[in-house]
Amino acid sequence: MADAIDQHVGGRLSARRHSLGLTLQEVARAAGTTLQQVHKYETGSSRMTPARLWSLAKALGVDVNYFFEGFGKTGSDVAGDDGRGRLKTG
Repeated sequence: MADAIDQHVGGRLSARRHSLGLTLQEVARAAGTTLQQVHKYETGSSRMTPARLWSLAKALGVDVNYFFEGFGKTGSDVAGDDGRGRLKTG
């Protein structure tokens, strides 16, 4: 099951790919992975390693922070978050 952050990052990946008019294959080739894996990232069904996130950001011409923009704007999106952007402590 996809986590909220994985879905958000995947959605941002998909949006950037579409805005550039790139195919899954083109992004996969540029990032050194497979078309199937990029699809899994976009749907949030596979979690990206930091190294893969970095290579995708480079391939898409964005900073790594791009993928996280807008996350957490609607309250508590991350397990363990107290709703104010801080980790719960007890």
